[in-house]
Amino acid sequence: MLAFPRAQFDPEAVYATLTSVAAGEVDSFRNLVPTSMLEETKRLQQVPWERKVTDGLGTRHQAIQHSYEMQPETPLAS
Repeated sequence: MLAFPRAQFDPEAVYATLTSVAAGEVDSFRNLVPTSMLEETKRLQQVPWERKVTDGLGTRHQAIQHSYEMQPETPLAS
């Protein structure tokens, strides 16, 4: 009954990015794949710095709740 909190993405974009970094074609320090998660990731990294001890008390984060609702091997919705 295990499900991941996020749907799984195609790894081809990761391989392409890693190859480009290794070949010196990409020189950025951070390379997030898929890029569609860039803004959410930036926001999630900022959240702990602004969080209060009572924020969300008694609730689950949306991504965690989603993992409880997903079926194993749920494909990425387009």
